[in-house]
Amino acid sequence: MKLFKWFFLFIALSLLNFYCKKEENKIEKNSIATDLEVDGFLTVEPEQEFSFIVKAKNPESIVSFKINRFQNQNLTELIIDTSFAPIENIDYKIKSKVGDKESIEKYVFSYLDKNGKSYSKDFIVNVVSRLFTYKVRLKRSAPDLFDVKNCLNLYSNQLLTIQEGYYNSVLVDLVYFQENNNSDFEPPKLGGPFDGEARKFFSHPSFRLTNWKVRNKTVFKNLGSKELVFEKLVKEDSLIKTASLANEFSVVYPVKGQVIAFKTVNSKFGILRIDSVNIGTLGFIDFSVKIQKY
Repeated sequence: MKLFKWFFLFIALSLLNFYCKKEENKIEKNSIATDLEVDGFLTVEPEQEFSFIVKAKNPESIVSFKINRFQNQNLTELIIDTSFAPIENIDYKIKSKVGDKESIEKYVFSYLDKNGKSYSKDFIVNVVSRLFTYKVRLKRSAPDLFDVKNCLNLYSNQLLTIQEGYYNSVLVDLVYFQENNNSDFEPPKLGGPFDGEARKFFSHPSFRLTNWKVRNKTVFKNLGSKELVFEKLVKEDSLIKTASLANEFSVVYPVKGQVIAFKTVNSKFGILRIDSVNIGTLGFIDFSVKIQKY
């Protein structure tokens, strides 16, 4: 009888120890919980702020807690390190990184418990811009030349000559030209092929604009010198559309540092910044463009 008593006591203690360990492991493995918008996956604009909440269900068992950020699989920074400090809740706000291209950010949450075990979980942030951003140079040509890249498709950043434009006129949204009267160069101009001044300037007998099947109308609005605004512009609706183009022009006179809003014939809104202007026989113009993707 005494033997059975000890046997049942042994079984009871073993079961109690098993369930305690099971519960302990359950608590450890789920010590960190994150409160995310979409089940561990977010899609944001560059420089968009988002937040996550980290909750420690049993902070007394955690020795250290860290959050690392990776961008395109490369570790970029240690965001939080609570080594030797207990945590309970972290409500953390952060901005996505800004890159020239779309990127993927991964945030890795990891912690070490008092038993020397470490656990981690992560979530992915897709950083997707609604804008194409690029730099371009257009070159000046004489009115009767046809082999200089002075035409541009604003959406695709495709450069064309007047001859190429003649055969692909539906692609050309913008032309660069500069009058030369009595060896005195007038200010350079940017305009759409529909503009009367542009049509008058390009006078090649075969490829002149008046012979094009399609002459796209692009309208512009000079916003003045707003370089900082241009650099911070990451959403298509933050400045491009608010410019509204109410006082629109079919041709503009570019000056270095100027920011110009535009709308293409396909109703694509964009903004360009004049980076440099070189006047003369071998003149050119450099500018940066941001235009809607969608």
